Amino acid sequence: MPRASCLFGTITFPAAPVAGTYASSNGNAFVLASTQIQLADAVTNADWSASTGQGSFTLVLTSVSLLGTDPDIGTIYLPKGTLDTTLVPITSASGDVRVQATF
Repeated sequence: MPRASCLFGTITFPAAPVAGTYASSNGNAFVLASTQIQLADAVTNADWSASTGQGSFTLVLTSVSLLGTDPDIGTIYLPKGTLDTTLVPITSASGDVRVQATF
């Protein structure tokens, strides 16, 4: 049976994002307005998450380019970098999940 999983996340900056390292384990994460990274499994209804106070993450932005603006969502940026996160179980899940992404 095929599995249906969805990985999604929101990392909000209080101002224009800049290249740098932002990690939940060091003082650089304080510049982020909020963080929510979640993995959901539609078959088992299990969820894992990393957010303020749970799980961990390191976000490395190697470059950030301004793409333009949109009247509905505001300024649009194109970030390049990596995300390494450990998600902890939050509902019907067991064990941690490690996710690495390059974008």
